[in-house]
Amino acid sequence: MPDYMRVIEQRRLLNKQEQMIKLKQHVNGESCNSHEFNSSDESSRELILRSGDLEASCDALIQAEDNSSVESHEPLIIIGTYGVNKEDELKVLYAGYVLGEKQKMFPSSGTIITMKGKSHKVKLEKKYNILKPIITVLRDWSKKLPSKQPPVILNEHCRYCQFQSQYLPLISFHIFSNQEKAKEESKTQPHYIN
Repeated sequence: MPDYMRVIEQRRLLNKQEQMIKLKQHVNGESCNSHEFNSSDESSRELILRSGDLEASCDALIQAEDNSSVESHEPLIIIGTYGVNKEDELKVLYAGYVLGEKQKMFPSSGTIITMKGKSHKVKLEKKYNILKPIITVLRDWSKKLPSKQPPVILNEHCRYCQFQSQYLPLISFHIFSNQEKAKEESKTQPHYIN
């Protein structure tokens, strides 16, 4: 993991620890999902949501603020930055989608808590349509996985990449396999002599 990502994750965990304590005190366990608060180390746990073949994670579920008589929840995530980016919004959107499939009622919003405990409400209702085609494609891919790995394509910048040590063994295996495969194919093909 690059240093920047490692720092953000460390900050996220510290922020989560602080915010979960505040959230637990604030709601006294009433409007948050109870199994999130039953553990002694809730700061390091994520709540895993599953519905059919979908799985998402969030930090807690909070009681939806709508006026309906049906009890429903909204996803809450805690991040390690001071601002919300598209990736954070997508994470809470996907958690809302999976939760919506599970509770048969899609949450109208989700919450993202940034550093210093600032809470951001994200409207989800109109954004679910963004996810539906993506999920359809992913479901299709999972049903018919490719029989062989796709070819490795190297770009000019690859020799400078910080992940070079991770992908070089794969590339050399791929190149070796292709060379061996070509040798085997040439043995089975007829040789023409002029």
